[in-house]
Amino acid sequence: MHSERFNDQWLRTRPAARLFLASSLLVFAFTISALVSGPIDLNSMNFWQRLPWGILGLTVPPTIFFLYFGMWIYWVRLDDSRTWLKRIWFVLLLMGLCWGSCLYCFCVYLPQLKNRRDKLL
Repeated sequence: MHSERFNDQWLRTRPAARLFLASSLLVFAFTISALVSGPIDLNSMNFWQRLPWGILGLTVPPTIFFLYFGMWIYWVRLDDSRTWLKRIWFVLLLMGLCWGSCLYCFCVYLPQLKNRRDKLL
């Protein structure tokens, strides 16, 4: 039933590419902010200082799952890379978790979509 509504070709659409790009940027931003700021004491902050951390805390976990599983589905079903390159990305996706998915999005997914659109025009 849902396969008629959401098929694999959706991953090749412009809205999907925008969502995956935004997800990747959000994961990188959260990672960098967490590394730079170190341990955060939310008890000593006022509401307005805690608000960005709360928003990130609510948006990043679903974003990670969306990005991780979306890149895996693309890798399994739609990626037309060479076999040896797909094997390397398999290891990076498996071991790299959400950061591997971000790299895959920037290095494989987005360039393949761009090349596909260029060929169609």
